[in-house]
Amino acid sequence: MARRSRRNRRRSRGRFAFLYRLLCFVLICAAIVGALVLFFKVDTIEVTGNSRYTDSEMTIQRPDGRTARVERPLVSQYKTLLNIQYATKFRRWVFDATAQLNGPARIPTQTGDLADDSYSPRYPMFYAQVSRKVGKFDIYVGCENIADYRQEDPILNASNPYSAQFNSMNVWGPLMGRKFYAGLRFNLY
Repeated sequence: MARRSRRNRRRSRGRFAFLYRLLCFVLICAAIVGALVLFFKVDTIEVTGNSRYTDSEMTIQRPDGRTARVERPLVSQYKTLLNIQYATKFRRWVFDATAQLNGPARIPTQTGDLADDSYSPRYPMFYAQVSRKVGKFDIYVGCENIADYRQEDPILNASNPYSAQFNSMNVWGPLMGRKFYAGLRFNLY
């Protein structure tokens, strides 16, 4: 019981973590836009958004012979994306920031009882990239999963892979944390 109450306490503290991360992202974007306006004489900033809602169900055969309609497992109910991009004259510098909100997905039950189904939490993903054009080359640096969000315990009973309770199929979120990258791109045109 004490373990469960600690877990619930941790969840209740984490309810506002999404709002905190979203506020941090908005403030960082505002700081970037402010810096661009001050230092680069901004003409245009491109803002794009996209959203999808999925209402996908499937019919399953129950052990007693009846059928039941349930949501498809591991398919998020909604996904929203916001992208802010700024490019200087002749696209010498390109600044790009993306925020993505993934909605809850049904996690299938391990017992076969539909009352045991649970849902993944909604979680944000943030990305940023800066590119510099030098002749026919583009040099870029960026970061994925800036908020460092990871799914906890993606593999059930990982310590005993030969048991009947072992399950590696309930992956609904990112498994890797923050990832930095840099690269060089050659343009033929």
